[in-house]
Amino acid sequence: MVIGENSITSFESNQFCMRLITESDQSFYISLFTDSETMHHIGDPLNQSEAVKRFKKELTSSNQNPSKNMLWIITTEAEDKKMGLIGISQRSIFNGNWELGVILAKQAVDKGIAKEAIKSLTRKLLGKLKIDELYGRIKHKNYVSISMVKSLGFENYKNDEDYGYWVYKKKNWG
Repeated sequence: MVIGENSITSFESNQFCMRLITESDQSFYISLFTDSETMHHIGDPLNQSEAVKRFKKELTSSNQNPSKNMLWIITTEAEDKKMGLIGISQRSIFNGNWELGVILAKQAVDKGIAKEAIKSLTRKLLGKLKIDELYGRIKHKNYVSISMVKSLGFENYKNDEDYGYWVYKKKNWG
């Protein structure tokens, strides 16, 4: 399934707003993906030109209709402060199913932001898009993320040397 005319450009949780990325988010995106501390449990940090290229690809893909990829920026509702990114994309490594990804700014880690954004995404958006499962990969040493996904009801279904592979089924979305 690809996201088409019913795609949602924004959604909210109790404290946060999530909206599709725009050109104005480029510097924030680059700051996340080039920072070695932020990327420590995600993957290798990108250099500046790699991050710019990846941002442009994300921006183009998120704005296509239909889309196989959507990336929203997480902002505080009160101050419109950028806290991170949450996205879904159809991935061949998950047999064409949807992968969930979250990356937070350093000051936003371990504050419940990812959990709140994921709950909002699953409860308010994915049903409208007819998505019943989300998949994800988490590095084995990313204990904060592993604890969070377990608390949401994600199920670990396989592991390799670097990652645990997780599935989040609609029955667990609450």
